[in-house]
Amino acid sequence: MATYPNQKMITIHKDKYYQDFLQIGKDEWLHAFADLTRGTFGLYLYLSGNMDGYRFGLSSAAFQQATGVSDSTYRRAVEEMLVKGYLIKNGGTYDFYLTPQPTNYVPKASKRKQAQGN
Repeated sequence: MATYPNQKMITIHKDKYYQDFLQIGKDEWLHAFADLTRGTFGLYLYLSGNMDGYRFGLSSAAFQQATGVSDSTYRRAVEEMLVKGYLIKNGGTYDFYLTPQPTNYVPKASKRKQAQGN
């Protein structure tokens, strides 16, 4: 392996996980990291920790307990993921994607302005 003077050689040591692990493409998380705010990226990683097709009830309380963020951070993160297409509302449920999907979601603030006639 070629090395360069400004590089640090790193050897990764990890336990093997057969459950509760994160499987995500490097290109996916790098894009999300650049695209999302810190709190939203935390929710992105939290959701990414589940296997494909897994369905569960996401709650503010569970996310707060796992990450230590506030309820307002959780709510902003959900809103940002909806706006950017990582979460897609599908009737009464939501679908999570590792990469943004086309969305026609209107942010809550925009809905309030429309209702007020602004």
